[in-house]
Amino acid sequence: IDPDSSKVLADFVVLAMRAGKPNAAVDAARILLSREPENAEYQYLAGAASLQSGDLKTASESLGRFIQKRPKDPRGCLAIGLVLAAQPERIEDARTQLRRCVETDPTNFEARYQLALSYKAQGANEQALPELEATVKAAPEYAPALRDLGTLYLQAGDDSKARPLLERSASLNAQDGETHFQLSRLYNRIGEPALAKQ
Repeated sequence: IDPDSSKVLADFVVLAMRAGKPNAAVDAARILLSREPENAEYQYLAGAASLQSGDLKTASESLGRFIQKRPKDPRGCLAIGLVLAAQPERIEDARTQLRRCVETDPTNFEARYQLALSYKAQGANEQALPELEATVKAAPEYAPALRDLGTLYLQAGDDSKARPLLERSASLNAQDGETHFQLSRLYNRIGEPALAKQ
């Protein structure tokens, strides 16, 4: 209907990323950049799509240009942190970047959550725990943080703290299999096999 609409194409990039179709998102973002190479929003979309597709070099270049134009945009700050976190040898750089995001914008709960995940992925649960607690405090309806905090409490043997977090996460995102798996572990441990089976 309107093949030349950049707005529709930009919306398509976002939708393709949400649908887990990063290659389609990258292709659409390239068309946007070919039309307007200096458009900051299109640079961000190209960087985010490239990050999702695993092309860290292109993601870093596009997001770097975006940050030069919009240094205070929290999306760029977070995305650069994710690019760094995707490179195991740069995990400390990623943590520094993510901390900077939180310092710049204390409401950026996603940056704090990613910081927590960087510790959790390496088994550093003591460092992950306060970051997850702060994330849940800032975003009490954010199901992934509720699930991960509940899981850490479960691993630490604190069933009474784990249960409400995991149950809340399941009520917010009923399709998340990991949450149900953790709930099943919890229910078995506290002697509620019928709930665990369910």
